[in-house]
Amino acid sequence: MFTGAARFPRKPFDNDLQLEGSGWGVGAHLGMHMRFNDQWSMGLSYKSQVTLNLYGDVDFSYEGDSLLTRAGTLPVARDRSANATLQLPDSIAWGLSYKPLENLSFEVGTVFTRWSTYNALNINMGNDYSSVNNKEWRDGWNFNGSVEYKPLDWWSLRAGVAYETPVVNENYSDYMMPTNGRTVMSLGTGVTWNNWTVDLAYAHLWIYPVDYDTTSSSGIRSMGIKGGHSENVQANIYMFSVGYTF
Repeated sequence: MFTGAARFPRKPFDNDLQLEGSGWGVGAHLGMHMRFNDQWSMGLSYKSQVTLNLYGDVDFSYEGDSLLTRAGTLPVARDRSANATLQLPDSIAWGLSYKPLENLSFEVGTVFTRWSTYNALNINMGNDYSSVNNKEWRDGWNFNGSVEYKPLDWWSLRAGVAYETPVVNENYSDYMMPTNGRTVMSLGTGVTWNNWTVDLAYAHLWIYPVDYDTTSSSGIRSMGIKGGHSENVQANIYMFSVGYTF
């Protein structure tokens, strides 16, 4: 599902646009695992591209004819249908695990994602309101490492770190994606009881800035004012899961 909003000057020059849609696609996920001995093992996986054909509706809070404003003439605001095609990238992942002790293991890995297939996000809402957004992203890498220690048979402690390379092309950057690469550190714990497992985890993300001064995307700069940049962006993720093994 995708949503969007646009705001014009005050009513009757003030209007909200809500865009909602849904769709589905088909892809494949292949993987293999190799265990060389009791200490070393390796895994490899591939996720294919998925093409999403999205269909939805556009609703205006104020429906009316075209309006003349200081910013120009606004087109006719009428509720309508919309559609878009979104290409999700394929990726390949590799991981290597080392287990020096029965209750201790280390893992390193990398994921290569072909974000260069995400070259545009174009939404067709009719000739007067259609949205054309070039993206031209770059392929990206994720490098990660983790450790798991089991002080007891039923209790696990985990920690991890990851780095993702920037993928946003700042020549087409926009406010929909105020991030461009990130570093992640995580901590977690898990317990098992008979067939049940309970896992808790926390991750902190340091997100690198995006510059908007050179972008050609619409709505970022106006009247010669530069677009600025995002800065000091951080995020926290809290996770909780319960599992049962048959």
